[in-house]
Amino acid sequence: MSYQSYKGKSKYHFRYYRKTQYHPFLVVLVTDENGEGNDIKISGFNMTSSTLKFLERPSRFIKLDKNPDPESDAESYVSIDFIENQPAKWFTRPIRRWKLSKEDENKIDELLKKKKK
Repeated sequence: MSYQSYKGKSKYHFRYYRKTQYHPFLVVLVTDENGEGNDIKISGFNMTSSTLKFLERPSRFIKLDKNPDPESDAESYVSIDFIENQPAKWFTRPIRRWKLSKEDENKIDELLKKKKK
C-alpha cells in the first residue's frame, strides 16, 4: 500500500488498517498523522460495529451517536485504546464519504483530552 495524505476538511478521518498480510482489516478513526517522506506515523482509535464486542467490554468502548459510514445504519463503537505512531504503510488511503458527526467529534475530543493527561 502506498501512503496518501489526507486532504479533506474534517478534523478526523478514517482509514483501513492492516498490520500484517494475514491480519484482518480494521477501521481506524485517525486523529493524527506526523512525520515526512517514508517515515509517516498515524495515530487513532480502532472502530467496530460489533455489538457483541462492545458488550464483552463496555468500559473499553464509546458508542457513537451516528455511524460514520453513510451506507450502514449499524451501531458504531470506538475503542478507547489508542493506536499510537504506527507506520503509514499499514494503512489504506482515507475512506471517502465517511464522516464523523459534530456530537461524535466532541466525544473524540474529550477522549483525546483524557489520553493526554
